[in-house]
Order: sequence, then structure tokens, then C-alpha cells
Amino acid sequence: MMRHLSTAILLLLIVVSAHADTTEPRFIAADLFDYLVANHKDTTGLDISTDADAQDKWLSTALKESLRRQNTFIQRRKPKIKDTDRPLEPFDNSSFLLAWDRPSKFVIRSISTTPYNAIVTGEAVWGKDRQYAGERRPTFFVFVNENGKWLVDDIQAGKAAYNPDMSLRRNLDARVKKE
Repeated sequence: MMRHLSTAILLLLIVVSAHADTTEPRFIAADLFDYLVANHKDTTGLDISTDADAQDKWLSTALKESLRRQNTFIQRRKPKIKDTDRPLEPFDNSSFLLAWDRPSKFVIRSISTTPYNAIVTGEAVWGKDRQYAGERRPTFFVFVNENGKWLVDDIQAGKAAYNPDMSLRRNLDARVKKE
């Protein structure tokens, strides 16, 4: 009898773990990271800036609005990169990864949640085939709960060898005045 009960419990645990709740912040962060690394305008034609489905799937209302304002500002004003004559490009997947050269993987270290916010803490890791080979950078996906759905409200990165501390929202809002 005990053996059958143990087997039943083991099978139940396997089934439950196989059907993990993909609406949890850790799965959403991993899914968004995979999208950002895999999709680029030059290779797939997809990009978070122009992909409304991706924005609705992963981004908070406030982050979508910041992205829209920034890209509208760039399109209308055609600003130049500071101290250069090069035009500022619209924000894209690399902007969301907070790195020029995209990392190879994102390793989750911890998750902290409240009923209204969550932070998925991890590291962006660059593999041997990347420009920043071997680089590891603290990365934080900041979530808000909008109408029962976890959505990314900011992506932050800690200081690393080639980059300062960064915040996607701060970068989006830095150059734009509300128009």
C-alpha cells in the first residue's frame, strides 16, 4: 500500500512540475530574454519596438508608452548621437538587453514577489563566440501586476566591465519630453 502511495505521489509531482505556471515572472523573464536574443530586424524582421504582439505579451502599459514616446521622438526630431553626426536609432532588442552585443544566456538567481511587483534577478552571460566573451552582468527584470497579469516594467543591469549601471526605462525617458 505504501509503495503505491509513494509511486502516486511521485507521478503527481512529475505531472505538476511538467505543467509549471508559465505566467510566473521567472518564466516570463526567460521567455522575453529568448525573444530579444533570437529576434533582430536584420535577421528575422521582428523587433520589440515594432512587434505589437510582443509588446502586449510582455510589456507593462507604462513601458509600452515610454517606448512609443521615445521612438516617436526619434522619428520626428531625428536627433544625433551625442558628439557625433550619426542619427540616433529607434530602440530595439539590443536596447532592451542593455548591451551592444547580445548575451548568450540569462541565468536566474532569485525571484522576489509581492502582490503588485516582482523582481527576477539573474545574470546575463556572454559566451565564447560573443564580443564580450566571458562577461557576466547582473540583470534584473522588474515586473508589475496589471489586471492579474505579470508584465515587465523595467529591465535593469548592474555595472560590468564594458557598461555602467543601466535602466531601460531611464534610457527611454532620458531624452524625451512628453509630446
